[in-house]
Amino acid sequence: MRIIVTSDLHQLISKWSDFVDVVGRERPRFVLVAGDLLPKEGGHSGQRDFFKKLKTYLLKMKDTTGVRPMMYFGNDDYHTLEPSLDELAGEGLCLNLNGRVHREEGLVFCGMNKVRDYPFGYKHWCVPDDEFVACPVQFCGQGLTLDEHGDYVLLDNLVAHLKAKPSISAVRTSCSFPATILGSSRRRFLIRCAASSSPPPPRRRFSVAMRGSSLACLGDR
Repeated sequence: MRIIVTSDLHQLISKWSDFVDVVGRERPRFVLVAGDLLPKEGGHSGQRDFFKKLKTYLLKMKDTTGVRPMMYFGNDDYHTLEPSLDELAGEGLCLNLNGRVHREEGLVFCGMNKVRDYPFGYKHWCVPDDEFVACPVQFCGQGLTLDEHGDYVLLDNLVAHLKAKPSISAVRTSCSFPATILGSSRRRFLIRCAASSSPPPPRRRFSVAMRGSSLACLGDR
């Protein structure tokens, strides 16, 4: 089985076209895009307008390989636009894995896109990480969130904002993540995915190579 995993396509949004070409060439069984799907430049309107192009990319992957990519927003993707991703999912072009568990072919995929706090302004995806609540250095005062129009709103109290959210460990536990890192060598990882059926079939191992900020699964081990 071949799986392709990538993320952070927002840094150079033209990478989406290259990614679609790789999927067409490698013909994986599963495709995962782990956050930061939308353009880093152009603000809220730039991300909103990109969904038309994103739809063409997803359509091409579906037409050429039949694959339905699993994905979720990253910390640079504006949360108010997530309904647009759900619309694409409703059309059968992708699966929004944010806070969801997807089981298929004996594998379990769990989506968890929450992050610990950082110095940068947009805080929607930030949550406590056990005892760590807020980064001691902040570049934008108490931080920012967005209103329904996509305009930034200043937070009154960052610590209170973060403490009102479930922690990373709480979110992870609720998803019951089945994947475990077995070992690593030269940025290559073996990931064991537990099956969800009962009785479970044998565990499966995958060789995953890191390429820059992306991961590409090389197949069964």
